[in-house]
Amino acid sequence: MPGSTLTLWHAWQGEARAALDRWVQAYTAGVRVETTYIPLNDLGARFAAATDAGTGPDCVIGPPEWLGRWALEGLVRPLGDVLDEAARRCAHRVAWDAVTFEGAVYAVPLVCSTLALYYDRARLPAPPATFEAMLQAAAAGGLVFDRGVQWAVGYLHALDGALMDARGSPALQSAAGAAWLARLAEMYRTPGVITDPTGSAFAGGRAAMAVDGPWRLAVYRAALGDRLGVALLPALGGKPAAPWVRAENAYISRAIGGDRPAAVMRFLSHILSSAGDMPGVTGALPVSLDAVPGGDALLAGFMAQAAQGVPFPNRPELEAYWAPVQRAIDAVVVHSADPAAALDEAAAAVQAQVAGIRANLPDSVYPSFAAPATRRSMVVEGPIFPFILQGEIKFEAQTAHPQLGCAWQGVAGTMRSMDGQPMTRVIMVHVRGSGLSVFVVAGTAEDHGPGGWEVTVGSEAAPDTYHVTLMHTNGELLSETFRVRFPGSCEGNLARLDFVQVKPL
Repeated sequence: MPGSTLTLWHAWQGEARAALDRWVQAYTAGVRVETTYIPLNDLGARFAAATDAGTGPDCVIGPPEWLGRWALEGLVRPLGDVLDEAARRCAHRVAWDAVTFEGAVYAVPLVCSTLALYYDRARLPAPPATFEAMLQAAAAGGLVFDRGVQWAVGYLHALDGALMDARGSPALQSAAGAAWLARLAEMYRTPGVITDPTGSAFAGGRAAMAVDGPWRLAVYRAALGDRLGVALLPALGGKPAAPWVRAENAYISRAIGGDRPAAVMRFLSHILSSAGDMPGVTGALPVSLDAVPGGDALLAGFMAQAAQGVPFPNRPELEAYWAPVQRAIDAVVVHSADPAAALDEAAAAVQAQVAGIRANLPDSVYPSFAAPATRRSMVVEGPIFPFILQGEIKFEAQTAHPQLGCAWQGVAGTMRSMDGQPMTRVIMVHVRGSGLSVFVVAGTAEDHGPGGWEVTVGSEAAPDTYHVTLMHTNGELLSETFRVRFPGSCEGNLARLDFVQVKPL
């Protein structure tokens, strides 16, 4: 279709958007590619609405969480008739598995990310090869290992366990799952193992190792220089750790026909062959095992880890797992709960949420849940988390930065203890969304009141969505996650969340 125009929607910003522009400009197949930026919080809904109306783009770039639901809703097409072997050879098996749903490929993986082991060569001439050796090295020199589900799940896979089965139903209640939580408790109780969501402990030399992703590579490279090494996650029980491999995908609209799907696929194949210039500036990894930009040994370490990873789940049921599984990890690691009992509680919560998710999916037939054979008690009385939101989220015109007026948008509030005193230093606020992930400490923005905090999220009033969670500086979750949807007006460019403690830490 020479002379025609293909349309592509995306939410890439900064260096990622610059890379996309380069790929478009370098495409010389006689077809013009027109790209449109849409904020990530709006992209999925706008694509769905436009596709249903027959006015959507030919292609959209988005996260893996959308794949399963979009496939079930008929918004994106399977690619079997336009995906040739040449394109398949451009990406490794794990990347293609990550875009496969119910046996069909529904997207093209463009770039990916995973976790690996950073280490300081000056303090560890060789990285630890086993879980036990990692803990010994941690006791001597320190290890940063986040307690989140995404960080820990690689060791569940090493023990032949899984969060869910192939259809999205819980697979938590197993001997492997209980052993996984027990080993996590052993790790986090090892002297020298810390959580540090800011990345400063490893960069500042307070730890000899850190399990982290390629998004932190530029920071660590600048801090450690030639001392920085990247290695595979240490094996557990003689089997390799297999972290999730998360791909950023290109989806082809189900609404287009004729020769347009094949034309879009040719452009996406061009991106696959060009993606090697992206990691150095964005922290993403090529999906090809052969494309190591500039022969970078550190990126090669991440790519080797990705090749033995597990695809990030693309099923719509995944959203039901995050909070229950995180509570199970925290219950065992922080409160010494019985691992099997914690998994029973998590599985029950997941089952209830999955049922609600499936009830809203079109024309899907799922096996019914079998009730757990036994339920061990892990009763937590009173509030689950130590902090709750006092009242509701309030949107108002910001006054802390009068010189900026409407040229500012942010989230702020206060934090008070059980006896009404301001909380400072040990409590962090995590704000994430629209490509932002920021941690601030309570008591650092007294303009908003005692125990005040503030996070700037933008330079204009925009209808973006963010999520706010409280954490202890040791990594423990201290509140549920609150969704903040800005109205996009100057009168509501400050979202205020005031927290109060209702339970001892």
